[in-house]
Amino acid sequence: MDEWRIALLGKSGTGKSSLINTILGESVFEVTYSADSGTTECKTKEGVVDDKKIKLTDTPGFKSTKLSENELKPEVKKCTKECAPGPHAFLILLKAAVFTKHDKEVISKIEEYFSEEVFKYAVVVFTHGDDLPDDNKNIENFDFEKFAGKSEELELLLKKCDNRRCLVDNQNWNEDQVKVLLNTIDRMIEANGRGCYTEMMS
Repeated sequence: MDEWRIALLGKSGTGKSSLINTILGESVFEVTYSADSGTTECKTKEGVVDDKKIKLTDTPGFKSTKLSENELKPEVKKCTKECAPGPHAFLILLKAAVFTKHDKEVISKIEEYFSEEVFKYAVVVFTHGDDLPDDNKNIENFDFEKFAGKSEELELLLKKCDNRRCLVDNQNWNEDQVKVLLNTIDRMIEANGRGCYTEMMS
């Protein structure tokens, strides 16, 4: 059976724990509805999805008020050990409605913690699609290019990730959204020769 090792990165409140629950089809993590992080340490859960063994690692949210920078950096980086010998994929979670100054700082921190090599193994997941204006609520027709064009940093991030991106609706998760995400991850893993990101790359 194939095994995928996936680490989730993002600031507090982007829905990392919720996405893990949805992918695995069960409530393995408590979901908090706060701007502050409910996760203060790396935690990993496993499950079988579409005949694949999937290991998902939740990480503390960037910009958390519960951890100092000196505490946050080693705890986030620990996800590579949790996914030993390393993650096949990183999911970088961003809220879809707006790209903020804090989001720019998060992207910089991800590169600082892991090196630019991390983006070769990354998919950008825009969450909270349900918060988009009414004319953009159709996930299938969401204009990624127009949204990314509002920020040079976001455009550059997507370019580094070879334009791998998905949009999900946190209020109305469904199998189709999960399938699109898993297919995107699958194509990336194949393109990377089924290799993984390792600590040696940071």
